[in-house]
Amino acid sequence: MRFRNCSWIVLTALSLVASACSDDANTDGGDVQPDPYATCRYENPFSQTEECRGYLGDGWTIASIEEDCASPFTGVVGELSVGFCEPEGAIGTCTEDPDGELRLVTWFYGGAPETARSACEGFAGGVWSDDVDVPGGGGVPMNGEVMQEGIDAMASNAEVTVAPPDCADGSCLDSLVNSAGAIVFTPTGVAPEAGFIVYPGAGVDPRAYAPTARAIAREGYLVAVVPMKDMLAFNGVDRADDVIAAEPSVSSWFLGGHSMGGVSAARYVSQKEAALTLDGLVLWASFPSEADDISGSGLRVSSIFGSEDLLSTVEEIDMTKGLLPAATTYVEVPGGNHAQFGFYGEQVGDGEALIDRESQQQMFVASTLHFIRSVDAGPVEPHPGFAAAETLGARWCNEAQRIVDIATLPDSLIDNETLQETRAFGESKAAVDASAAPPLSIRTQLRYAGNAEALYAPPVFVTELWCKLKNQEAILAEITLPTLGGTQSCAEVNQAAEDWALAQLTTAERSRYEASGRSVTFAADNASATGVAWLTEGDLEVNRNGNTLEVTSASLPVPLDANAGEEFVGVHYCKLWSPADALRFVLE
Repeated sequence: MRFRNCSWIVLTALSLVASACSDDANTDGGDVQPDPYATCRYENPFSQTEECRGYLGDGWTIASIEEDCASPFTGVVGELSVGFCEPEGAIGTCTEDPDGELRLVTWFYGGAPETARSACEGFAGGVWSDDVDVPGGGGVPMNGEVMQEGIDAMASNAEVTVAPPDCADGSCLDSLVNSAGAIVFTPTGVAPEAGFIVYPGAGVDPRAYAPTARAIAREGYLVAVVPMKDMLAFNGVDRADDVIAAEPSVSSWFLGGHSMGGVSAARYVSQKEAALTLDGLVLWASFPSEADDISGSGLRVSSIFGSEDLLSTVEEIDMTKGLLPAATTYVEVPGGNHAQFGFYGEQVGDGEALIDRESQQQMFVASTLHFIRSVDAGPVEPHPGFAAAETLGARWCNEAQRIVDIATLPDSLIDNETLQETRAFGESKAAVDASAAPPLSIRTQLRYAGNAEALYAPPVFVTELWCKLKNQEAILAEITLPTLGGTQSCAEVNQAAEDWALAQLTTAERSRYEASGRSVTFAADNASATGVAWLTEGDLEVNRNGNTLEVTSASLPVPLDANAGEEFVGVHYCKLWSPADALRFVLE
């Protein structure tokens, strides 16, 4: 952040130095010294190596230099200065727009020269030069070590067979790169007809995607995770060809990639467009480069991304939609970040996830399966009731407040704040104060889950609502209302969710549901003893027994006269079945 405070000094100095050096002052016949220029130093968040940009074109302005250095990569702030990018220690340079007004030269300090050259020429569209003193070796530093879950998922079990069989320690990776092989996950005892190829993110150990691959393979698909030279997918853009050739019994193929792996997967599609053998492309926290416009490919594409990702941001996903087919499906993982698409720990420059890794994995794995199955099944339009449920959103807790406590309570008297960060929601309290506007404050957390099978429903939607409400006694102590009502039961709200879902059905859909023999029962609330117990131990239980679904809420009812702090008394908390999940059930 330092450069933001002093950039105007740096750039003013640059303009003064440039003006002085433009005078005909060097007339004494001595060696001509190069003019200083603006430089931007930063760490590349993907390769985790240092880079230095030199702004050498005449078209660069103070404003455009400051804007570029403010964000050389999403979430990265460069350090702006006047001077030179030192050649000492550099492995090479990449020049973009070499003959134009926006000539930009980037010095690379670390990693393998051939990898940097591939990035320069393949993705930046630049001109590479290695005419500097290049140190030996290096490779690309990893984006964190593979987590134990990744190592554990490399072993075969009764459900999934992993080949090669002895690769948990990573000893097979170099040989797989050299032999153009892959880590293959196959459902045990099944001859899969469809396969999914995964290109890893930059600098990420391919074993970090083993739990994800296992989860998809368990559903009947062959999954091949492709190790790449120097752990950079743009060193093996066409490796999908090798996987497809090695598995002739698989008739349907999907290609996916995380981060830079997704960029490389899109490049594969761009290069192979005329003779493409893929049925679909899946981008995890990724988007194509401008050089890889596949909008006219006709390929089915799914873009799955995290709301908290600061390396492949929601804004970048939106800005690059024009590079993908118009029918591309976009799935946001609420609360997800960049690194939790794999099992390799945290990543520099990433946002902080609001959900745990297990939840993020469940959502994007289910979304991937939903996409693959929708391609196989043909287009299926989502039922319009799910859009209505999304619009309803957190306001269902307003309805819960009315059902549980006071039927006549208008929305105008309710302040409903949605808190998705777990700690913030846990520390929040419902409150009622006649002097406040509005007087009643309730708190909501929306709980999302992935949907792999119901193609008439979105791949991710709200399945639970956690509502922190006030009870009838506490509300009436502060607010005068004409009538009461209220059931004092979270179960009644769950019943209302089913009623809402049934109201979204057409006559034919309603008849089909009634003829199916399916039904829902609503058990008495499971009351927690404390707020902590409700938050951490109480569950919304949705149990299936044949055609019958039983729904049980976790609740926390605390009387107004309870022996507790003022902020804890007079509350009524509910973990509720969502209208959207009720709709999914009645549409089965």
